[in-house]
This record gives sequence, structure tokens and C-alpha cells, in this order.
Amino acid sequence: MRYPAFAFSLFLFLSIANAIPIYAGSSIYRTFPNCLDLNITLLCSLPIEGEFLPSPNCRLVENQTYLNVWSCDCSNGYVSNLTIAPNAKNDCLIIYDYIQAIEVPERVVHRTTVYRYYTNATNITYLNQTIVNLTTSYEVLYRYYSNLSQKLMTKVQVLESEKQTYQNLVNYLKGLINRQNATMEELGQEIEKLAEERQELERRWLLSIAVLVFFLVLSSMVFLVKLKRKNQQIGKLLVAFRKRE
Repeated sequence: MRYPAFAFSLFLFLSIANAIPIYAGSSIYRTFPNCLDLNITLLCSLPIEGEFLPSPNCRLVENQTYLNVWSCDCSNGYVSNLTIAPNAKNDCLIIYDYIQAIEVPERVVHRTTVYRYYTNATNITYLNQTIVNLTTSYEVLYRYYSNLSQKLMTKVQVLESEKQTYQNLVNYLKGLINRQNATMEELGQEIEKLAEERQELERRWLLSIAVLVFFLVLSSMVFLVKLKRKNQQIGKLLVAFRKRE
């Protein structure tokens, strides 16, 4: 059995220059086709106080003052719902980072989509007017991709382990089949041996019957000859006795 190699590319889509305004009290719905792994990262300018609520199947894996990261269980056609509380007052980057399986042999594409969240429309600015803490962003992304690399290595190890388990099963089944074939061959030899012994016993039985019949016939003939001689002797004695009278 052949396992596909995990080759992936990173595509970072930034929509800060053409910012998408997302306001307090709204929800962000996003569909992920052929999703294998999804992480949602929030990088905010103000402390995060629980104003962002992801889907129920997402768990918080990193909780810092200005940074939240959720890991979500996803599958093909997964729809993510990130709800923003009505009283939210913050300025954040919402990063959807996911691994998507595509119909290309031995290839998995890793895509990242970044949204710009604004508390109100007046805060919308262009990229050349926005000051971003690049150092913090780099550290966050570096940590995330380091964790992602570890996850991929873990998945590869799991696949290798499953491959070895499968190979062990194949070897076991082959051994079982060989043992069954050997058992059937031994059984066939034993049956042939029993058949030969049965034929030998039948030959011996027939020979014994023949010998017994021969001796019976011979004994009968001897008895008849002796009986005839006795009768002849008795006849002679009777003749002699009659002459004397």
C-alpha cells in the first residue's frame, strides 16, 4: 500500500489594504472545502475580553492578553461561525489558517486568509496609513507555523505507524495462509497414508480369507479320503464276517 507524501505550500492572503469591515454584533461565516485542519488567530490592539465566540467545536489553545488562538475540528464543507459580541470595542486581525486537501496527487495546499476587524466604519484605513506591530505578528505566525510543522510531522509519523501496522497485518495473514496451506498438505498426506493402510489391511484380510478357505477345503478333502478308507475297511470286514457264517 502506498501512502501519499505530504507536500504543502503556504499562501497568505492579506485583505488589509482593501479592508473588509466587520462590526460589533455581527457574525463571520466561512466555508472550508476539503478542510483537514483549521486554526483561528486573533491579534488585537486592545486586550481581548471574550468578545469573540467561535463555533462550539473549536477549543482555545493559546490565550494571551492581545492574542487568542483556537483549534477547530473540520471536515469537507465545514462552516465556521465567529460571533462578535455587541459591546465589542477592539481592533483586530482575524486569521483563518487551514489545510485544504485538493485533487492533486501527493499534494496538500496550506492556505491562510486574514481579515481586518474594525469596531466601526470610521476606523477603516488603508495599508499605508495603518501601523502594524510586525515583530509581534512575525512571532505569532512563526510560533503557529512551527506548531503546524510539528502537527504535520506527527501526522506523517501516525501514517508511517499505520503503514507498519498494515504491513504487519499483511505478513500475519500471509503466514496464516501459508500455515493453512501446509496444514491442508499435511492433511492430504495423512489421508493418502490412511488410504494406503486401508488397502494393505484389505489385502491382508483377503489373503487370510483365502488361506482359511484353502485349509478348510484341504481338511475336508483329507477327512473325506479317511472316511472313504474307513468305509472300505468296514466293507471288507463285513464281507469276511459273512463268509464265516
